[in-house]
Amino acid sequence: MTGPETPHDGAPTTLSWLCHPATLLALVLLVVNDHLLKPALPGLLTGKLSDVAGLVLAPPLVAVLLTLLVPRLPARAAALVAVVAVGAGFAVVKSSGYAAELASSAWTALAGPSLVRADRTDLLTLPALGLAWWSWTRARRRPVRQRTARLVRLLVVLPPAVLAVAATSVVHYPYAVGTALLDGQPAVSVGSGYNDRSWPTEPAEGRWSVSADGGDQLATRRRRRGTAAVPSGRRAAAGVCADRAAAVLPGGPRSPAGGAE
Repeated sequence: MTGPETPHDGAPTTLSWLCHPATLLALVLLVVNDHLLKPALPGLLTGKLSDVAGLVLAPPLVAVLLTLLVPRLPARAAALVAVVAVGAGFAVVKSSGYAAELASSAWTALAGPSLVRADRTDLLTLPALGLAWWSWTRARRRPVRQRTARLVRLLVVLPPAVLAVAATSVVHYPYAVGTALLDGQPAVSVGSGYNDRSWPTEPAEGRWSVSADGGDQLATRRRRRGTAAVPSGRRAAAGVCADRAAAVLPGGPRSPAGGAE
């Protein structure tokens, strides 16, 4: 059984795009990465994976919503608008701290506590829009014309896609574990975590940053086991710096809440 369809009805084609295998793979990757891989393996790879998956998933999702809101909108026009809007919005938010702050506020109002960071290295993932457009060129050849099939796709695929894009990953909280003076320079041990079970509580467990200009800037280096971050060019033993800093902390090591242990 097929429903009535005008020549400009774009929903059957955009729904086919949303259910293309590449789009569905991006949906699964986004959910798994944001809620499982990121907390377990925080870092560059998992951060960029979310951007790639989101850039593949968001255009067909936007196109479907457009054709549902404007039924006579041609599918190709909806696809073009979706790809351009997603790409432009992503570029602006990732290039501007002010835009990222506005996006964080808007996302928090819509989906709960959210944090969107400006990071220009994320712009390297923009070519993922090419994969989204490639999947469009394949999906447009097989529009979903059956009314029942359209309804099933709307009910089964659309809600998870909306939730996957709207729901951000668990917020990563950085905090100061302790402070000290090293050779007269202010230093801070920084910890971070996704929940109260993974937070470092000892200064030696954090990542040490040392300022050479009185605290205006901190030179940070990721701490390896038994070492600490020190400014570039400093030839002191990093492990000794960490031990000295932990030893001179006033009041002993501090917990994430700021109280002395």
